[in-house]
Amino acid sequence: MTDPHGIERLHARADFDDIYERVLVPSFPAHELEQPESLWQQIAAGGLHAFAARGAGGRFDSVVMVADHAPVALVLYLAIDPTGRGSGTGSRLIRFATDFAARDLRADYVLAEVESPARHGPHPTYGDPRARLRFYARQGMRLLDAPYFQPGIGPGAPRVPALLLGLLAAKDAVRTDAGVLAPPLAAFMRSYLVASEGRLGDDGATVRLLAALDRPVVRTLPANDYREVAHGDLVGEAETHAPAP
Repeated sequence: MTDPHGIERLHARADFDDIYERVLVPSFPAHELEQPESLWQQIAAGGLHAFAARGAGGRFDSVVMVADHAPVALVLYLAIDPTGRGSGTGSRLIRFATDFAARDLRADYVLAEVESPARHGPHPTYGDPRARLRFYARQGMRLLDAPYFQPGIGPGAPRVPALLLGLLAAKDAVRTDAGVLAPPLAAFMRSYLVASEGRLGDDGATVRLLAALDRPVVRTLPANDYREVAHGDLVGEAETHAPAP
């Protein structure tokens, strides 16, 4: 698949490995980035879809992935080579990924994760959460009012506290005046936690997150109102890491 703007599906393992090392590794802390073999296995199995755009030299220099958790799709690992930032490539990739999820995956909800500027400051390597949230606000993101944290990548792995779970798109059937229907999101969250961490934990952070989604409707807020969102702060060893095997 290639769109008119030059975004292509990553089919070849060599292309994937190249962009993983050159673009993904410098863009994410090691504990937030799955190993290439795991990601490629998910791509080969059809549950994860990876797309990339080429830079001026013809080499892939940006990437985005979409995980299919029907009826929810999760946009992951948006990364741009530093030489290509500010060119509009990130916006094109997000729009492409969102449209792909809604059209091809028939997702009722399209979500993305972003650090909360209320808890995370600028980093010399990984960027400024405020700028990142402004970027997503321009893409129309609204925030789910749930105390979200990024699950650990594997049993016992560290979690990332105080992330925001943003809604990039939602079909009319799941929208309400107060927000969006919550039961499919609660089901998604349980399966996502199990897939990431190995099993569903009974720690306080997991209980708080699921309690926020175990209701008829979860409200959404504009991205600029991130301070009003319940934050997924983590306290103690039982919350800061995925449950042990």
